[in-house]
Amino acid sequence: MKDHKIEIFIGTVLFTLLLSVCIFIAGGMLLGGSEAPPQPEQVRVVTSEIILEKITTEAFLVTKTVFLDQEKTIRIDQGSDWSNFWWGQTIEAEAIIRVDVGVDYQKVGPEDIVVDNEAKTVTVNIPEAEILDSSLYGEINAVATNGILRQLFANDPNQDFNLALEELDADARLTVERDPDIFAEAEQDSIQLLELLLSGLGYTVDVQTQSAN
Repeated sequence: MKDHKIEIFIGTVLFTLLLSVCIFIAGGMLLGGSEAPPQPEQVRVVTSEIILEKITTEAFLVTKTVFLDQEKTIRIDQGSDWSNFWWGQTIEAEAIIRVDVGVDYQKVGPEDIVVDNEAKTVTVNIPEAEILDSSLYGEINAVATNGILRQLFANDPNQDFNLALEELDADARLTVERDPDIFAEAEQDSIQLLELLLSGLGYTVDVQTQSAN
C-alpha cells in the first residue's frame, strides 16, 4: 500500500512540474506574440537650422597664416628743422608680423543656407575671406632718435614701442590685403572643410562664397 502511495506522490510531482513547464512555455509564446512589431527608423529631416548649428559648433577655423618681416622709419615732424631739433623724433623699427586670413563662420546665418529635401541638396553661402587677426611674432626692434628737449622731458620708450608696433602692423595688413591669392586660398580651404563636414548627411553639398554669387 505504501508503494502505491509513493508512486502516486511521485506521479503527482512529475505532473505538476510538467504542467508548470507547459504553462511557462505557453506564457512565453503569448508574451512574445503580443510584442509590438519594431518601428521603422525615423528619417531625420535636414533643415537650415541643423546645418547652421553643425557649422557653428563643429567647423574649426581654417586660416592662411602669413609672416611678414616689416621695416619702417617713423618720423614725427614738428613742422620745421628748428622744432625738430628740439622736439622731433625718428624711430627705426623692425619686426615680424603674423597675419591670419580666413572665413568667419559666425557670420553665416540661416538665410545663407538653402536645403532641398526632395533633391537632397544643400547650398551654403559663406562670407568672403578676411583678415581675422594680426599680431607681433617674436620681438620688435625699435630705436628712437629724439630731439634734445624730447629726450630730456618727453622720452617714453613704451610709447615708442606701441607706435612702432601700430605702424608695422598696419603696413603688414595692407601688404596682405593687396594679395588676392591669399584670400582665394583661404576661401577654398574653408569650402573644402565645410563640404567634408556636411558630407555625412547624405545630401549633395555645394558651398560658395558670397563674392561668387
